[in-house]
Amino acid sequence: MLETVYLSSGTQPILRSSLLNVYSRLSDFPIVVSGISYDGLFRGNIGGPSIVSTHIIEAFKKGNSKIDTSVDSNDFIDVNGEYNNEIKIKLSLIENEFGDFQSSENHLLFANYVCDPQNFLGEYKLAELFTTLRVPAWDYEIIDLAFSIEQSTLTFSEFVYNKRGAKETMVLQSYLISQFAPELMKTPVKMVSPKSVLKGDFAFSAYSKYRKLIYEIDKMLFLRDQKPLEDWNNWLNVNHKTFVDDLIFSKEALIQNYYSQEFLNRIKTQRNYRTIGKLCTTEIILKLINNKWRRFW
Repeated sequence: MLETVYLSSGTQPILRSSLLNVYSRLSDFPIVVSGISYDGLFRGNIGGPSIVSTHIIEAFKKGNSKIDTSVDSNDFIDVNGEYNNEIKIKLSLIENEFGDFQSSENHLLFANYVCDPQNFLGEYKLAELFTTLRVPAWDYEIIDLAFSIEQSTLTFSEFVYNKRGAKETMVLQSYLISQFAPELMKTPVKMVSPKSVLKGDFAFSAYSKYRKLIYEIDKMLFLRDQKPLEDWNNWLNVNHKTFVDDLIFSKEALIQNYYSQEFLNRIKTQRNYRTIGKLCTTEIILKLINNKWRRFW
């Protein structure tokens, strides 16, 4: 967890370090590259950094620089109002530069020029060495494609509450698989085969129902349920509970200078792994800054 935050210059949260653990076990694969953001302009995701407050993301979704800071302020120690003022200034700058985010084109511009390049997450393994990457793998043709077809953020932007079905967001992916890796056309992606996506609505719906039926039968026959690929709750609140508590709930924790004790006590009791992950990431960043970005461990 410490290395993940350190190597990424603070752009990656500790939950991403589970990937480095996976890579370390891939002994038969000397080179692994993950998350190079080829598809970042086509999914329509909001794209807010994972350590950003959900209230700030809501301000983006509303398409203006107004933000309800009262929720954050109850938990955040902000004596001089610097925190809330800084957020409002940055939101206003983004709005003035890119326009109303209720325009999907403005969202795509922001994703292309600001959000993904600055907050991109990626991992790289060569032999037994690991590092992180921050440069999205885009070129002019990819950018031009994103601005010229419907199967991109222009249509799927989450900021404008577009209605999008699972099939629509998989059309481009399925087409590329058919052109460059046709042997994978029958391999299910999220329980749906690319082949069924390209055949149309009826084939897609029928295949989806078939896969769900097989899944339910499998659960009944073998009395098993699908386990999460990354069990972060068990990882943070059981396996590494002592490490987490020493890091963010001790008297030496730097985040105590920014969050109220009432808030920290509530998080310690509730053990929400996503909030704990954000607090741990923030604490590691603060310690690295204080140590001039040298390892403190």
